[in-house]
Amino acid sequence: MNYSIKLEGCAPVPLAYYLKALGVLRIVAEQFDSNARGCWQNDRFVLFTEKQLDEKGLINFFLHDYKPTPIVAPWNGGSGFYPKDNQDGIGPIENSNSSRFSEFKETIKLIKDVLNKYGYKNKPEDKVEKNKLLVILRNNLPEKILQWFDSAVVLIGGDVKYPPLLGTGGNDGRLDFTNNYMQRVVEMINPDDGKPTDISEKLLKVSIFAINESVKIEDAPVGQFFPAKAGGANQTRGFDSKSSVNPWDYILMLEGALFFASACVRRLKASATDAFSSPFCVETTAAGYASASTEDVSKSRGELWMPIWEKPSSIKELMYIFTEGRAQVGRRMVRNGLDFIRAAVTLGVDRGINAFQRYGIQERNGQANFAFALDKIIVERNVRADVLSEIDISLNKIIKLSSNKNAPGSLVRVSNNLQRSIIELCKNGDAEHLQAVLISLGECEKAFSKSLKWCKDNNIQPLSGLSGKWIELANNQTPEFRLACSVASLCGKYGKDLIPLRSNLEPVEYNKSGLEFLDNSVRAVWSEASLVENLNAIYSRRIIDAEISGEHKLNDSPKVFASLSDINAFIDGETDDNLISDLLWGLILIDWNKIVGYINLNDQSKSRPNSLYALMKLCFIKKPDEKDPPPLTPIIHRLAKTGKSKEASEFAARRLIGSNLVPAIERISLAPEKTRRIAASLLFPISERRWEQLAEAVLRPEEEQV
Repeated sequence: MNYSIKLEGCAPVPLAYYLKALGVLRIVAEQFDSNARGCWQNDRFVLFTEKQLDEKGLINFFLHDYKPTPIVAPWNGGSGFYPKDNQDGIGPIENSNSSRFSEFKETIKLIKDVLNKYGYKNKPEDKVEKNKLLVILRNNLPEKILQWFDSAVVLIGGDVKYPPLLGTGGNDGRLDFTNNYMQRVVEMINPDDGKPTDISEKLLKVSIFAINESVKIEDAPVGQFFPAKAGGANQTRGFDSKSSVNPWDYILMLEGALFFASACVRRLKASATDAFSSPFCVETTAAGYASASTEDVSKSRGELWMPIWEKPSSIKELMYIFTEGRAQVGRRMVRNGLDFIRAAVTLGVDRGINAFQRYGIQERNGQANFAFALDKIIVERNVRADVLSEIDISLNKIIKLSSNKNAPGSLVRVSNNLQRSIIELCKNGDAEHLQAVLISLGECEKAFSKSLKWCKDNNIQPLSGLSGKWIELANNQTPEFRLACSVASLCGKYGKDLIPLRSNLEPVEYNKSGLEFLDNSVRAVWSEASLVENLNAIYSRRIIDAEISGEHKLNDSPKVFASLSDINAFIDGETDDNLISDLLWGLILIDWNKIVGYINLNDQSKSRPNSLYALMKLCFIKKPDEKDPPPLTPIIHRLAKTGKSKEASEFAARRLIGSNLVPAIERISLAPEKTRRIAASLLFPISERRWEQLAEAVLRPEEEQV
């Protein structure tokens, strides 16, 4: 028969409470029931045992039977082992007569013997001496005592690494976690007889079960694990407050930290050169949470991604997860928070984990470090996040370049936007959020194109190579997306030159080695003007290229055709021009040359084309059964883009008559603004099959064309 107890005081947030849950499970499994298991349910930890245990029994076990783990850090000043250190905790334990402290007492004696043997009467004065002492202790302490050592310190090839979970070897600045642990222990358990102190039971119930009891919490440091209780400015009704913590919270928290011991050792020894290879710890990504700042990267010890599992698991099973559990993106291990969230939603994390609670260990309140809860990430399949693998190299390059102190300010801004958009995509997984990533990539490319000298100095090539999957997965069935795709897919062969639409947005060209930036380009006509002005500028430039090539026709071959209903929506001002512009910059990064055939994004609605648009468009596309369109007449577009609808329509009518087509309308007067939008809409490519619809709108029936 299994017994279960819900620990209301053990939650994923703050970090102290998460570690407290692990501490309860570890102690119960090691000192009461080796088959004990635990899991998270509705953000609370649930303890399962095979031996009979209820809430009262659990409290009684900790009050009367629990033996505190020897958690010490003799390599630190302030640890209690040196003359000037606080002795309030270590002294009573060293002189204890209770069997509950026997192992702790023996550990203290053993360590003092080692310190005396090697001449460490005072704390190590420098890093060299401290590192030497760490090696001595690692070689002289028994295996069981080394569990805490391996949680706080890892020795690799003569070097010392500190897993960020426990600061810099079990301390943060002048705050030694272990000395405070010993002080909290003797506050709750009388070292003389091993009995609980008067206030111990009430505080334990508050800690484990979050019962509503009025208890006095003495001032005591809590370190980085519980920012809300760390004291400082604006933490209470006055200007300042002192740090306070329930002693049992602190005790169980450090007991839980031992859970990471062997995991740190194995992971760091396997392939690591830094502390960020400790379990589920990565470099900081300053994105994905409300207070994100670029300074967080430089003032951070890293991020902790604490696993949350819903299946009851034993200590051995959980140690496997912590020790062997890997998070990877593609074939490489994750490096930062951005990588980790990508791994979590693309099944790059070992099975059995349902979510991760993300923490950032960041410098706040002077030079103090706090573990802030940043976000909770659900581990689930996100198909759209899969395509991020295509930008893996580019993404790392953008992040690295934007961290360069000489990077353009615009690149720093858009790099942050890109990281935020990727995190939001991983959390949501819909087409709109993939579009946001696409737009952010386009913003990065635009930033590069505006800093050509800097790109040349840093050997930066244009971003490219996105597959057609981005079109499929980012398609949210809107006119803006379809129209942007149609323009972005334009590419024409003019003489010997292959002119993709991209070359009209930025100074780039294709050569044998791929795509590269140009110092000067007459074809790049995009500016900070409106979308209408930019589309008109591009259309004019492509007409010029057609004339220069000697072909005297627009020779573009799109992969996506626009629908007349979407074009009408654009002409009528019903579309979001800024969104189309943003999408266009992202969509030019797709390798359109590798897309075979056409991509059908057209909506199913039928729409009668605008008369002026139909009249002019017929002058630039060919009739389905003919080889070429009417001879190129640039003045038609030139007049329309300046808002002269009457003149443009008259020239268009004459051009059609010259091609043996009889317009039913020969003069159209519209407002200049709408005329300019119609002129811009000529750039949207349409299928030759739409010729009949255009003809029906503005030409006389064939029987009347005599």
